[in-house]
Order: sequence, then structure tokens, then C-alpha cells
Amino acid sequence: MDRKDFFKNCVRLAGAGILIPLLGQSCKGIAYIPHSIDSNGVLVKKSDLIDHRFVLIQPANLPAPIFLTKLDNNQYSALLLQCTHRACEVRPTGMELHCPCHGSVFSHTGEVLESPAERPLRRFRVLEDGENLYIK
Repeated sequence: MDRKDFFKNCVRLAGAGILIPLLGQSCKGIAYIPHSIDSNGVLVKKSDLIDHRFVLIQPANLPAPIFLTKLDNNQYSALLLQCTHRACEVRPTGMELHCPCHGSVFSHTGEVLESPAERPLRRFRVLEDGENLYIK
């Protein structure tokens, strides 16, 4: 694809409301990683995060994906991507999380940056061992 076709596709995607959620992840796209469920919670491999600023996990028992990122302090943040305003699915845009329904914006740690949402996103505890993360 040449540069001209690339920009035409971007304009088409923007018109369809698809481009904005994809911009923050560059050409790689948004990464959904495999997981399993065990007695310790949702289990993911740390190695699945190495090449990504954040990843998404879609457990079947939740209404929206989990946004998982490693913070600067070597801790992890795991958030339910469901807006606390009207329960719409929030979309990652770079390291901010945007609600497409009413415009709420959240930080990558779930704090409200722009209303109408008044409460932070639901947070999960993240425990770790040498190879795995356990989201509870």
C-alpha cells in the first residue's frame, strides 16, 4: 500500500469511528492476549506483555475486556473497560481510555480525566510470581 492509499484508508476508518481507538498502538494494533482462569484469578504470562505498552484480556464472565499495563513503578494496573457513567465499553487511545458514548476520559490507572463519569474505572488487584500475573 502506498502513502496515498494509506491516508485514504485512514480517512475512511476515521469516518467509521474505527481509527481513534487504534492510533495509540501504532501499526501493531491492539493486542488481545491469551489467559486462563484458575483459583488465583485470571492468569496471564508476563512474557505476553513484553512487546506492548498495554494488552487486553477478554474473560468470558466479564461484560468488557480488562486493560492491563505495567506502570513506571514496576506495578501493574488492571482495569475493567466499562465506563462508570453508563456502562459503555471504554476504548484505549494511546494511554488514555475514552468512552465513545458520552465522552468520558480515563487515565491508564482508571482515574477520571474528563466527565461525565464521576467514578474511576473498576480496578482489579494484580499479583505476580516469576512468570505469571494473577488478576483478581
